[in-house]
Amino acid sequence: MDHLEEELRAALSRTDPSPFFEAKVLAAADRQSRARKTALRLRWFTAIVAMALVVMGVFWQHQRAVQERARGEAAKARLMLALRLTGAKLDEIREKVDHRP
Repeated sequence: MDHLEEELRAALSRTDPSPFFEAKVLAAADRQSRARKTALRLRWFTAIVAMALVVMGVFWQHQRAVQERARGEAAKARLMLALRLTGAKLDEIREKVDHRP
């Protein structure tokens, strides 16, 4: 038991830190601080990129809706022209049929 007690006493005895202990602790704290700053910058960058993608998506959807509306209005104009031409031709045919001898 004496051997175990001596090992325990030696393990728990107060020892002075190495001469570079303070420098190592400060360097580790500095690395941790830099890692946090890098993580924060990465989060901000990710948030900004995500926001830019959302804005571009909304703009793209708006442009697409405008183009689709323009195509719809052009198709409507062509249809109205075709209906007017058809109506005019039908009027001509009706005139011929009504004035037949």
